[in-house]
Amino acid sequence: MSYRYQIATVFLLSFFIDCINIFMSAIALPDIASAFSTSQSMVAWVANAYILGLVLIMPISLWLAGRLG
Repeated sequence: MSYRYQIATVFLLSFFIDCINIFMSAIALPDIASAFSTSQSMVAWVANAYILGLVLIMPISLWLAGRLG
């Protein structure tokens, strides 16, 4: 396998894992709502905050990769 295909494979695999990671928080919402005795709409902020955290860490990780290698 050439270097180009290895890079593409790693990129696509990490994208797939990231998508699964985001959807896991959405799957857990009913259990979180029942644990705190609230409605699912009241705990929807959990998924939003999780996705926001992932989005905010991307520029920081890019900066760290450029600075530290």
